[in-house]
Amino acid sequence: MEIGSIDYCNFDSSWSGGPTEWRKVAAMATVYDVKMAHHEEPQVSSHLLASIPHGTYMEYFHPMRDPIWHNMIANRPQLKSGHVQLNSNPGLGWELDRDYIAKYRISERSSGKE
Repeated sequence: MEIGSIDYCNFDSSWSGGPTEWRKVAAMATVYDVKMAHHEEPQVSSHLLASIPHGTYMEYFHPMRDPIWHNMIANRPQLKSGHVQLNSNPGLGWELDRDYIAKYRISERSSGKE
């Protein structure tokens, strides 16, 4: 950023210390006029990118590549003309698809202390 080598910082919050660390990098990027993107995880990145004025690209994969986004989030926004519109529900605003979760739930093994 300091020497002008990048135009977009495709930073991943899950690999780098979480949303707080991502926002610190995003704040540094404003100093250097670098736009922010996010690597994978649209369920998190969509909110991070929407929270800053220089947020740009969110990676959005095919359902076979990202079944969590396409199946576990019941009210995920649809991709329309390259954009998603987030809802205004509290927190991340996601509603989980309980049937999808139940289908793949792994039960805990008995500890033998019954």
